[in-house]
Amino acid sequence: MLDSTGFIPSARRSTRSGVLRSLVVLLVGLVTAVVPAAPALAADDVVIETQPQPVSALEGDIVSFFSWASDFETVRWEFRSDDSQPWTAVFGATEPDLMFTASRGNAGDYRAVFVDADGIDHASSAATLSVAFLSWTPTPVFVPVGASITQNAQLVDGAGPIRWQTASSAVGPWSDLSGAIGGELNVIANLDLNGLWLRPIATVGARETTTTAMQLHIYPLEPAPPAAGDATDLVDAPYNVITSASVTDGVLTVNLIPAAAEVFGDATWFHGTVFPSADALGWARVTPEGTLTFDVSSLPEGEHTVLIRLPFPGGNAPLSPSGAANFTVTAVSDPGDDESGEDVPGTGVPGTGGPDTSTPGSDSTAHPPRRGAELAATGVDDPYSLSFLGAALLIAGALAITVRRRSRSA
Repeated sequence: MLDSTGFIPSARRSTRSGVLRSLVVLLVGLVTAVVPAAPALAADDVVIETQPQPVSALEGDIVSFFSWASDFETVRWEFRSDDSQPWTAVFGATEPDLMFTASRGNAGDYRAVFVDADGIDHASSAATLSVAFLSWTPTPVFVPVGASITQNAQLVDGAGPIRWQTASSAVGPWSDLSGAIGGELNVIANLDLNGLWLRPIATVGARETTTTAMQLHIYPLEPAPPAAGDATDLVDAPYNVITSASVTDGVLTVNLIPAAAEVFGDATWFHGTVFPSADALGWARVTPEGTLTFDVSSLPEGEHTVLIRLPFPGGNAPLSPSGAANFTVTAVSDPGDDESGEDVPGTGVPGTGGPDTSTPGSDSTAHPPRRGAELAATGVDDPYSLSFLGAALLIAGALAITVRRRSRSA
């Protein structure tokens, strides 16, 4: 039955219900889009409670850093030499505290990185390690009396006075060099300094830091040249620059102390004289290895002393003796001679190590000719050769007779 609108009443109610449901669905969608979803349950946040602190140290000190955070799973330490470099992990540093020996090579920034349960990194602030150290490049000292000794040392990443010390050995005990205050050293060389070891030392706060030491080498300005036949007194002189000397195949090799070799390099010529004859050996140039070589092939056998002199700085003053060493010249033997007196195998020549070079009729006292040569010289055939020839003929005849008999029987 139709109503006044022309619709069946039940159908109209159904249509209204469908529209209402559509409106409800639309409103729910709008609310869902506007209101965000409730956050899921998250792990506890990592909170860094203790930041690492900067450290100032001297080279060789034991230093430590410490950092702490709440609710972390693991921790690692990272390092960078300066803020222009990337962070890199410190090997084996997986605890909140970090401890190691300070050196100029590990100065820089350090930080702790805490990792939470979700694997997220939480880095602490950076703490800087400053390492104070003495920077000194020793300039080898090999100078005459009266020359200036100049050195320069600097205190890096630190503040404090520098002074210079000397000792009779590289390990001390050390004493302050009078008047040598400051990073720049400038003192006049004298023989009292010869052979001593030198080093700079700096005071940082209430502590001291130093570096390696270097030996001083100072020689007399004009020592008197030795008389002919007497140079051995210079071998033990404190300014001797020779460590050793030896002869091989007529060549004398003189080894200089490292400081002299480094100072002069291969740009300096030394003059050599040999005693007791006082013969001049001429000039020799320092090799890169710090050696001098002289030809001594004409020297007689026995003990000798070589004296070397170098030109005084400037080249106009007389030569100054700078070192001496003893050496021995021995006779050069013929490697082919065998002085044992026994026959040398394979040659047939008693007491010789080489082939027979004698000729018939020559003086063969030292190298007598072989037996065959003796027989040839007298016109007599070698009996050993005749024996072998006869045996060969007999064997050949026997073989011929055997072959003939076999052919007849066949």
